[in-house]
Amino acid sequence: MDTLYAPACGLVAEAHIIDERSEWRTFGDKEKEGDDPSRVGGASNPLMNDGGLTTGIGKLPGGAGGQYNSLSRLHNRQNVSDRAMQTASREVSGTCERLRMTDAVRNSALETYKDVHDAKALKGRALKAVYAACIFVAGKREGTPRTFKEICAVMPDVSKVDIGRCFTAIDRMYKKQLQWKAVQQGKDLAGAVALEGARPAATAGMATAATDLIKRFMSRLGVDTKVSLMAHRVGLKAAELAAAEAVPWASRDPATQACALIYGVLLINKLRFPDTADELPDFQRLADVGGMAPTTIRDGFRQMLPYLSTPGKLVAERDASADILARLDDAAAESMGPGGWDAKARKKAAAKAVRPAAGVASSGAGAAGFARGAQLCQSAQSTPGVPSG
Repeated sequence: MDTLYAPACGLVAEAHIIDERSEWRTFGDKEKEGDDPSRVGGASNPLMNDGGLTTGIGKLPGGAGGQYNSLSRLHNRQNVSDRAMQTASREVSGTCERLRMTDAVRNSALETYKDVHDAKALKGRALKAVYAACIFVAGKREGTPRTFKEICAVMPDVSKVDIGRCFTAIDRMYKKQLQWKAVQQGKDLAGAVALEGARPAATAGMATAATDLIKRFMSRLGVDTKVSLMAHRVGLKAAELAAAEAVPWASRDPATQACALIYGVLLINKLRFPDTADELPDFQRLADVGGMAPTTIRDGFRQMLPYLSTPGKLVAERDASADILARLDDAAAESMGPGGWDAKARKKAAAKAVRPAAGVASSGAGAAGFARGAQLCQSAQSTPGVPSG
């Protein structure tokens, strides 16, 4: 299986599953003299208490020497921390292979688990949920995130709720560590961000955003790089808009937001280049890529369409002109089929998209009603025997 990487920046998104490097073994006769490279032992493991370097006591052959055999068993007993790390290494490595994540993500996940285990931050939690949360944090940290749903697909015994709770505990643990470090160095929490660049989960937040998934989903669809970059720009604009005002798609899953934005961008690209643009994928194909129902993507696209078709909202002038965006509503209605996007729903959604942030109603009837309600509350509070809550 080939390695999937970004040709523009060289970021490795998916790594080899099979190790193709040569194994350092000679298969020589043990009776011959000389060094045997296959007996040099493994590399040191910094996650183990002793680095993985220790002295072993062998057993006598033939069942003789029961006292020595007992000594060997006692010596080979590991402490709890090393046993936990070995189990975590086995589980995390297997999960990362199934998710086709790189060795950097696996090592980062094991480092995160080491921090969690030493701090006893998740004591009593299900181990598989802890492993999944560590993989989620590591993927986000290394720039190749996976969603909760993708992790649960390869770990059937773990639920998204359990992963979310473990992730919250990990984030809280790193925040406490940053606060303590900031206090020791006489800085506040904001100043501690630069002190702990390897642990961004504590300050920047590690929740998956739609922009983290757009490029990977576009790669699965086989879309051109320029269109993928355009979709990423639109995703960043959508995130800025969601932070500035209330948008109807804010509560939707990041994967749903990403698929809806991708559909809108591909539709715009089809309007710009009707002869050379790639074929517009249907909602079922997007659902297979994102892991949700086609109707979910359709509903998310309906909510985003008025913002996509309004110049300056989500799509910049460099990506599409106002004339192209003016034709987007009709193109969306045609692509979604009968009943998918009727004229009444389009007009209502467009009015919501251009409406300014609503404050307190200033009309005469609204103001009068508000004042009348305030008078009734004051009279109720002053009347004996009438509860004020």
